[in-house]
This record gives sequence, structure tokens and C-alpha cells, in this order.
Amino acid sequence: MTAGPEAGAGAIAVVGMAGRFPGAPDVDELWRAVRDGRDLVRRWRSDEWDAAGPPAELRADPGYVPVFGRLDGLADFDAEFFGYSDEEAARLDPQQRIFLELCWSALEHAGHTCSGDVVGGVFAGAAPNRYLLGNVLPGLPAGEEWAWPAGSSADYLPTRVSYALDLTGPSVAVQTACSSSLVAVCLAAQSLLDYRCDVALAGGVAVTSLAQLGYLARSGDQTSPTGYLRAFDAAADGTVYGNGGAVVVLRRLEDALADGDHVHAVLRGWAVTNDGAARAGFASPGVDGQVTAIAEAWAAGGMEPDTVGLVEAHGGGTRLGDVIELEALRRALGPITAGGCAVGSVKTNIGNLDAAAGVAGLVKAVLAVRHGVLPASLHHERLGPDADLDGTGLYVPVRSRPWVTDGRPRRAGVNSFGLGGTNAHVVVEQASQPVSPAPGPSGPDLLVLSAPTEAALHATAARLADALAELAAGATPDVPAGLGDVCWTLAVGRRPFGFRAGLVVADLADAARQLAAGVNAHRSAAGSTVDWHLPGGDAPPGTGLAELPAHRAATAQCHAAFADLGVAPDRPAALAFTHAYALARQLADLGVPADGHDGVGIGAHVAAVLRGDRTLIEAARLAVADPAGPGTDGPLVLRVTAGALPAPADLPGLLALVGRLWTEHGVPVDWRRRSRPARRVPLPGYAFQRRRHWLSPPSAYGKV
Repeated sequence: MTAGPEAGAGAIAVVGMAGRFPGAPDVDELWRAVRDGRDLVRRWRSDEWDAAGPPAELRADPGYVPVFGRLDGLADFDAEFFGYSDEEAARLDPQQRIFLELCWSALEHAGHTCSGDVVGGVFAGAAPNRYLLGNVLPGLPAGEEWAWPAGSSADYLPTRVSYALDLTGPSVAVQTACSSSLVAVCLAAQSLLDYRCDVALAGGVAVTSLAQLGYLARSGDQTSPTGYLRAFDAAADGTVYGNGGAVVVLRRLEDALADGDHVHAVLRGWAVTNDGAARAGFASPGVDGQVTAIAEAWAAGGMEPDTVGLVEAHGGGTRLGDVIELEALRRALGPITAGGCAVGSVKTNIGNLDAAAGVAGLVKAVLAVRHGVLPASLHHERLGPDADLDGTGLYVPVRSRPWVTDGRPRRAGVNSFGLGGTNAHVVVEQASQPVSPAPGPSGPDLLVLSAPTEAALHATAARLADALAELAAGATPDVPAGLGDVCWTLAVGRRPFGFRAGLVVADLADAARQLAAGVNAHRSAAGSTVDWHLPGGDAPPGTGLAELPAHRAATAQCHAAFADLGVAPDRPAALAFTHAYALARQLADLGVPADGHDGVGIGAHVAAVLRGDRTLIEAARLAVADPAGPGTDGPLVLRVTAGALPAPADLPGLLALVGRLWTEHGVPVDWRRRSRPARRVPLPGYAFQRRRHWLSPPSAYGKV
């Protein structure tokens, strides 16, 4: 399978990411570790063994290597958030629990909910369910071993996500061993180009050890007896495994740009092949299949392979596998003359994540092209005698350095190969940088948050406060964002829950301060109806209203109507009509629904326009002909189930009113109606409230 754009058409945008890795709870921390050259694999000291719990016979085994890519919080899960009972959660494969949370977080990172007519797909792979075999089945009564929980195998990983997130597009399990998650990315990208879905979640997860205390290295197997994964090094002696997972959110590039998504990187081409029989054995890699995958991906992307600056390699740390991969790169890419090409592997930082290894490498490559850094590949001193890179331009970087190009976009290739011969390669390109927000005041604006519980709402607000403080301080220059972008993302890119908060904020720094001080949580009522009552008196626009696009456009429409009638726009009746109509249109632009419109005096004529009973010029004529009528002075009033709320004629007050409608009264505000231009920006999402859900095996070692 190959696919990719020609002349820039048909590319795929990476618009969101989420991951949990050994020593790194999220994607940002992974990048800091990769950039700084840190090894995140856990190395147990002998003085920690008593607390950790490996039995004495294991410690005494000369093949025991107390090293593993440990994933913190393996036993923990926010069961209530996804609607699972404690018993159901305790029996559910931890891989599926992790992946559920990652998919939710990735969508929020992208600023999308996949609601309405948006078709979302899921493509994912997982390692075997060791928890079922080691912890669940042994605890079942004799004769009931067959009664394991429904959906326990890796086949159900994507469909469980589709059910939980209400995604109706393709939901495909991908099982090609270590290449599973990158093959899933290729399938997702192709599904998007084929218009089988509009948004695709792609990735993988692996829990290859429940105790996470190390492994037994035996002669002839693939594990390292020294506990170090030395990709492409002369001293390479095997791999080191770890637990973790990652998800990317993909969209067609043209759709992402049209919707104002933040594009982290662009996938320009991809290919999947198999080695067939052209290799030493079933478990051995083959050069020809790898060469074909790499070459086809670059050809499908319509690009010359010598423009690559980084290859995020499979790099498993086995001598044979590494030599074959370097030879495949040499053949497929040809000599690279413009600055050379760094070849590294994130496995040297976090270990081999099995079914999640490919997407972990993709995340690293996306961040490298985004930040302009060529990361070091750890534990490398010199190439082995069988690896010849002379004249190729390929090299293994031993320290991180800036990624400088000759003006072309930064490009990377990502390899992932699975035992059994399935190879995947993806071409990643630097995205065009979004335009920075215009300088000057951007507020006020309305910032909204929600969560299923009050505790979760406060935790989510605290996370957001830290992120907005960094944005306000300019600490994230690669994510230019204004206040409007932040408020837009939080409004349209999150699903609403029962506990809500709304803040009228002046700028990013003010938003960070208010969030850090604590939000007032409201338990939202069931969706209230809203009837608009328009009075007959004049309420001129206050602070900030007249400059808003919707208010300005409505005012211009009224002026044109009165001009056609030969009426001066500053005539009292015309002013009252214009102000009432413009305020109503501004409320509608802020997303406030109307279940009914009524009014008195001039307000009755405005209400007739809003209901669609009269045209604007017809109502304007009647308002001028009968300006007095049975009217009353006062503000526009919104009648909700719990009472009446006056609508202030200034922007801060109007925003506060919309916030009250949504937070306290459960009014389904349509945030997408706002006419102020804004973009989605990556922001922290929901703060999961995890608790321990774990079944211990009858005879266990290691405290999870």
C-alpha cells in the first residue's frame, strides 16, 4: 500500500497528539527528554529490590536484567469518566484503559470533538493481553475460565474507543507486531484520502510487562544482557522493552487549514510492504522489503529522498537488524549531499514499546521537524564493522543540535518494522508556521470549562492556568495564540459536562491569574429554554459592542434600510430600532439560542424580524410610523426556566450573561456561530481522576 500527494495536494495534517511513555507522562515531557538526551528507562538498584518485590530466585538468576521502560500509574484508570464500574474496570486490559484516555486527550489536544456530522475513524494496534492471562483468568473459579470479559483481545481496542467517543467511521485493529501503530497511521491516512472519515485517530499501546521489574536475557534471544539499547553501535547486544502508548489525530491538510487547526506537521507520503520470503527466516528482517517501503513512500509524496534530514529509525539495537536497516536506508535514499541525514531511534530513550514503537517514533519525528532540532541517539559511540555509511551522508548523532536547512521545509522519514516482515515508512514534513496574532488588546472574551465532577473541574482549571501563563509569557513561540484562539478552542473543542465555569477575561495573563485563583463551579441545570423579550426603549451600545463584526454589520443593515426610507439614522425611533436589532444580532452571534421572540413598542417590530415574520425594511417602516406604541424602557430580557435575565448593552456584561446561561442554566450555546476569526490551539485537556483498578494474580511478584 502506498499513497501520498502530488504537487502538495492530498497531504495529511497531524493536528493533535497524546502519549504516555516510560518516565514521561505526556508528549511534551517526552520531547524535553529526547531533546536533552535523557535515558528514561528505569534501572533498578539492588537496594530497591526488597521494596519492588522480585523473588529471590529471580534475583539470583545470572540472566536477570533489572531494567525496564516503566510506565507510572499502570494500575490506575478514570473508570467513572468512561462509565465503567469498579469491577468492569479491574477486569479491563490496562492497554485498552490507557488507549481510551489517550484518544480522549488527543482529540482535546486537536481541539475537536468529532460531534455532529463529522465522521471519526480509529486505527490502532496493541500487544497481547498479558493481564488477562496472568491476572484475570487465574482468579476465575474452576470451570469458568471461558467467561472472560467481553472485548478482552486486541481486536476490540479501536472499537472500544469508537463506542466510548461515539465515532462512526472505520474502526480497524492492526496487528503487525512492532510496526502495528505506524501501519495504523498509514491506513488512517489512506482512509482520509479516500474520504472514509473526516478525522482519524491512529496509534498503539503496549503493556509487555505487568511487574515492570526487568527481564531474563537468554542466549540467542533479542533482549540486551547489559540493559542498554545501543542502536547502530558496535557494542549493540539487543533490545530493552518498555510499556507505553501514543495517538495522533489526523485530518486532510486542506480541511485542517480551512478550519483553523494547529498543524504540528504534515504527512507527505507513506508505504507498507512485507519482506515475503526474501530473508533468512520468518523472524529475520529483509533488506528488499524495507528498501521498497522507504522508496515508495518518498515517491508517493512526490519528493526526492535526498531532501531528508532525519530518519527516525526502527533501531531495535540488534546487530543484524540494525545493519540491515542501515543498508536499506543506503539503497533507498541514495547519497544525501545537502547537510547529511541524522539516523536515530527513540528506543534509546524509552525502550522498545512493541506495538506502540512506530507511533512513538512518529511523535518524535513530528516534534523534531516542528522544533527544528536533530535529537541525539543515546548510547552510541561508533558504528559496527558491518555498517558502512561512507559517502551516504547518513550519520548517527551523538548530541542534539539545531536543524538548519537551505530554506526548504524540514523533512523526516520514520521506519517501523515488525517481526513477520511487515514494514512501514512515513514521510513527515515541517508545517507552515501560523501567523502570530495581531498585537494589542484582544479581550474581553469568555473562557469556558466543564468537567463531570467539581474536583475534576478544579484540576483541569489548574492545568490550564499553567499553560496560559506560559503562552502569556511567550514561552511557546512555536504556538502563536491569542486570547480569542484560546477561548474558541475551549468552547468548540471540548465536550460539555455538568460542572461548569465561565470567566470573562481581558487577556491571556488575566485568564491565567483567574484560573490559578480558582473557579466558581456551577452544577448546570438541565437545558433551559430561552425566550427573548425586546422592550420599546432605546439602549445604546456600551463598551466594546459597536466594534464587533456582528453588531457592526447589523447596524449597517439598519442604516441602509432607513436610508432607503429617507429616514435619518439618528432619529429617535431609528436609533432605538437599530440598537435593539444590533444587540439581538450580537447575542445570536455569541451563540445564544432563541426559542421565541416577543416585544413591545419598537421591540415588537424587531422581534417580528427575528422571527422571520417581516423583512428588516418592513419593520423599520412600521417602527418609524408608530414609534411610541405600547412600549417600555429597559434592556433586552432573556426569559429562562429559572427566571428573567437582563442583557447588558456592553461587551463584558454580555459575555458574563452568556457565561451564566451556559454554566448555571444549561443553555446549549452554539459557540460556532461567533463571527470573530479564531484558530484552534493545543491546550491541556481534561485532568483524569484516576484510581487504582487492578486484580493481583494468585502468585505475584512486583508491586504495580
